Order: sequence, then C-alpha cells, then structure tokens
Amino acid sequence: MAFKTQLSALFIAVSTIVATGCNDSSTTSTATEQATSSAPKLNSYTFIDEPVKGLYFKSDNNSGCTDANGTYSVKEGDSVSFYLGKCDEANKPSLSDTNLINIGFISQPSSITTPYDLKISNVNNSVDPITTATILKSFNRSSATNTLDLSGLKFNNNGENVVNEIQTLINDPTKDRSTVLKKELLDKVKLANRDSNMAFEHDDFIPEATVQSELESTLEKVSVATAFTASDLSDKHLILADDLVLYLGQKFSETTTGSYSVQGKGEAFAKSDDESGTVQTWGVLSKPFGTDGDKGKAGHLYLMFGPAGRTNNFTVNPVNISGNEWTVLVNDLGTPPKTKMEKIVTGVKLDNLASLNGKYKSKLSAEFDYKFEITVDGSSLTIKQPNGKGDKGVGSIITDQTINTASVSLDKPYLKLDGEVLDFTIIPTKSDASEIVLMHTNIDNNTSLVGYLIKE
Repeated sequence: MAFKTQLSALFIAVSTIVATGCNDSSTTSTATEQATSSAPKLNSYTFIDEPVKGLYFKSDNNSGCTDANGTYSVKEGDSVSFYLGKCDEANKPSLSDTNLINIGFISQPSSITTPYDLKISNVNNSVDPITTATILKSFNRSSATNTLDLSGLKFNNNGENVVNEIQTLINDPTKDRSTVLKKELLDKVKLANRDSNMAFEHDDFIPEATVQSELESTLEKVSVATAFTASDLSDKHLILADDLVLYLGQKFSETTTGSYSVQGKGEAFAKSDDESGTVQTWGVLSKPFGTDGDKGKAGHLYLMFGPAGRTNNFTVNPVNISGNEWTVLVNDLGTPPKTKMEKIVTGVKLDNLASLNGKYKSKLSAEFDYKFEITVDGSSLTIKQPNGKGDKGVGSIITDQTINTASVSLDKPYLKLDGEVLDFTIIPTKSDASEIVLMHTNIDNNTSLVGYLIKE
C-alpha cells in the first residue's frame, strides 16, 4: 500500500558501569543482541481525515503521537486505540490522563486509518464517522491547508472540563451530534486552552455537509492508488447494509480489452423486494466510465443488480479494502446521482465450527425481533428459532434443523449447510463468529436473507 513502510525498531541495551566493577565486552554485546532481537517489528501507517498530527495512539507494543503526516508506528496485527488530549504542543505524550478523550480503536491497522474505521471500545460498534470528523476538524489549530494539528489540546483545564461531554457523544453513535457540538462547547474548549500559543482555526463547529464533503474529497484522493482485483471480489458476499447482501459469483471472464478487467454475475438478497434479484453484472472497470471518469475509474467496481425494470447501478471506489471491513465511496448512478462514503463488510473464514455455538439475535432487533440458537455437537449442527417469530424475510417460522457437518468446508469465507428441509448459508463477519449473516434456501431453490445476527 502507498502509505505503508517498513520500520526496524532498534533497542540498545546500556550497561551501567560502576566503580566496583564492570561487565566485560562479551556480556555487553550479548545483552545488546538479545534486546535487539526481542524488539517488535514496527510498521508505519497513516491516520487520515486530513493527515492528523497530535493524536495519541496506543497498542500493546508501542505508543506515541501521530506526526504531521498522520503517521503512527505499531506492530502489524495489533489493536490500536486513538485519543485526543495526550500530546503536548511539542507533540510529546506528556499531558495528564484526566485530559484524555478516546475517539475509538481499530482491531488491526491497515495502510490508512479513517474515522470510518474506528470502533467504540466498550461496545465494539462503529463510531459515527461524521461526528468524529467534525470534532477533529473543528478543533484544528493548524493554519496549513490539507492538514490538522490537534497537539497541545486540553479539555480539563482552567476550570473547564468537557471530557465527559465529548466522550459520551463519541460513545453513542445514535446521539444527535447537533445537541452537543455547539458554539458554547467550542468556547469552553478555547477557555481550557487560553494559555496556549496555538490559535484555533474555527469559531464554531463545522457544518455536517461541509465535513462530509471535505472528508469524502480527501478519501477519494487517498484511494487513487487502490484498485479492486478479482481475488477481492470473486465468490464473495458483500454486506452492503444490515439487510442487503450481494453475492458475487466466480468470475467468468478476465480480459485486457472491453470495459472490464474482470467480470462476473451473482445474486442480491434483501428484505426489500425492490433490491432482491440477480446481480446481472459485476466487473472491475478497466478504463474511465462516464465523462472524464465522473462515474468511475479504472480499478473501481461496477454493480448492476435488482429485479427486472428496477435495477440498481453503482460504481464503488475502494478507499480502504484491507481486512474484511471496507471503506468505499459509492456512486449511485440513479436519478439524481448520489455519492456517499459507506462501509462494506465481507465474510471471514472460521477456524472451527464450534465457534458458532451460542444464541443470536437480530442486529435489527427493533424492526425484526427474532432469535436463533446454534448448537454444534460433534458432526452435527442444529439451528433453532426459540422465540418463534418469523418475518417477511424469513417467511415461515424455521423449525429445528439438524445438519450433518462431516462434509462442511471451512476453506471459504462462508459456510454451506445442506439440511433435509432447508439449506443454510452462514457468512461469518467476525472470526469468533460473534456476528453472522444467515440465509436459507427452500425446496424450490429460492434463497432468502434471514438477517444479520449478533451473539447475545
């Protein structure tokens, strides 16, 4: 990836020489070699809203402040948390922990980190990216264009303490941000920082429409070096929303001519009949689409799906597609055309079927109040619907289904379960199976989306 560079972390063991004696050179050399070999290998990644300076980052193996390019260095695969209020005006992590505001964490880093990638530590749900971006942009103290400087910020100082107010908003992504992000709050933050030599760039919180437009523009520029490949898409399920899943079938052509570098078909599964139907085409564009590429560029995904006469047409610009939770810019080619930053989740492979053991409820419980219980015992798997509530997506209430799992493969990021009455497809979206998408196929070979389920 464009922003990822390898760093070698060097730790030097220093031997203290005292008057009563000293270590010989071979002992000192051995200590140095051991310390160096045990040091974790750090990689550099970038936090982007605009590039953000002065965010405190913390992982199991490293911590510090993001630099002027938004760069932070951690061990690959480490979970990383990000904070406001720890980095001083020299961009050193010296401020009191009573000043800290946790803006979220990522389970593992990828080349770029954006507000769309952050999750809330206490519930493992995504933050509201526009709320987070509004806070970051509005607290900026850099006069330079296309960069944010959040170093030296204090939120508990000079008799003002707004830590809990801001933290509570971040922790509740359903909360109306306009009830908190008011000029009065920014004025309190300015009072807490009145002794600072750094001036705030804004007198009020930036409007939502401006934040969203600026964020999408920045991330679109970042995504230029990113492109979809056949392996990203072929034989994959894309969860576009909690109630919409696209299956992109195996590619049927790969060519250097025509509109696509790779192409295939598939199927759409949704609660809404307007969105269910065949995926007539999915393809990775091989050249600009529209006037000067305004509808899509080479490397973007083109999608056409839905029932006859009501097709949906999109191009998908990959901003960050590492891991199975993607940040993408979706261009809806309908009338009128719309562009929006979105999250797309894909399936992951399970290490073992036993991780499915447990009770699940609908992620959309307010609308679809149903529950399922999955039990794995030896070479059998049983799916029950204990509360007996069906809905338009499930159709008839599912009776207990026991399936022989002896031939079930774990080689793909989804599971096919062949039952005597119903067949099931399970798409795990977490490696511990704490979140899954469940679909079933009846004797007429019609597949329905049951829903996005989370473990209770």
